[in-house]
Amino acid sequence: FVGKKLTVTIAPIQVAAFRLLLGTVTNISIAIFGGTSILPALSSIKPHDWWYLIFLGLISSGIGFVLFYKGLQALSVKKISLFFLVSPVISVLLGVFYGETPLISQWIGMGFIVFGMGYMLTKKGAL
Repeated sequence: FVGKKLTVTIAPIQVAAFRLLLGTVTNISIAIFGGTSILPALSSIKPHDWWYLIFLGLISSGIGFVLFYKGLQALSVKKISLFFLVSPVISVLLGVFYGETPLISQWIGMGFIVFGMGYMLTKKGAL
């Protein structure tokens, strides 16, 4: 609801950047003031793993949020919110592609998600 109103006056890329920045500041604040030191965790991250984190932050989340807010300009909030359901399905399928074996509960969950999305997208008046 707030994001849709913001995209009327602010470019989607700016809304996405602000959202990611706010999330980063919030998480770092919680880590620092939460009573636990984040330095041991940060120092245990291998150099090549930083590239994965940068990819997740900039590419996955960044582009995903920009596309989400761009979609909010053209679609209703109800329709665009269905796309959040796709993320766990894609994650499990990518895991299968890379040799992981999903649990039966994951397959069942994916089935519910796909069925629910199909139902909502085809039912008249649902969206």
